[in-house]
Amino acid sequence: SGKLLQACGVIFAGRLFLNRVLATKRRAARATYKTIYLDEAFRDDVQWWLEALDLRNGVSFLVQKSTMVITLDASTTGWSDGSPGIGAYNFDKNEYISVSPPPQLHNLHISDLELLAHVLVARVWGPELESIHVKVYTDNKCCWYLAKNGRSAHDQRLRMARIFALSQVEHNYRVEPAWISTGDNWLADAYSRPADEKSKERIRIFSQNIGGNPIQRHIKPEMFNF
Repeated sequence: SGKLLQACGVIFAGRLFLNRVLATKRRAARATYKTIYLDEAFRDDVQWWLEALDLRNGVSFLVQKSTMVITLDASTTGWSDGSPGIGAYNFDKNEYISVSPPPQLHNLHISDLELLAHVLVARVWGPELESIHVKVYTDNKCCWYLAKNGRSAHDQRLRMARIFALSQVEHNYRVEPAWISTGDNWLADAYSRPADEKSKERIRIFSQNIGGNPIQRHIKPEMFNF
């Protein structure tokens, strides 16, 4: 684990796939019994490292062509029935996401909803971002820190962060996580609260200023899986 920690310096997203290895090491150090069982998740992470060291050791796979900007946000009660909402806007494509998660995800913490927004961004736009450098803005500092540093004590958040990172490897693009103040993040916030009259007015004025309505991207139910 110590050697892999060093390797994180040259392996993209390496820290995300080292968390469970380090957690198992800490658990073993605290244990008063002799046998430590390695679960399937631990073995999956080790397998990821075997492939990463062979394919991506110190090699940048990205040839930057341009910079794209995406903002995202989530609300806990932004939908008409009081359920959570997720919003995102791609400034370069003039496309947006505005959707409420399925009922089983309505009780997610706001930080987890924001991470779910990251997952949707990766699944909606990721396959179209070959060799592009993307700035993804969030006003949630917990999400920004996790996306930037790959560290969290919550396995659920790590699962979503891994999906976000793997999309970049699979489709050959790179995200630069960026923080934006809540006040400046009004457009993504409006798309996460379509039932709010102030949000509707903000979207109407924005569409008028750019001379046309942005295109809404369809979200398939399986995109919420993590």
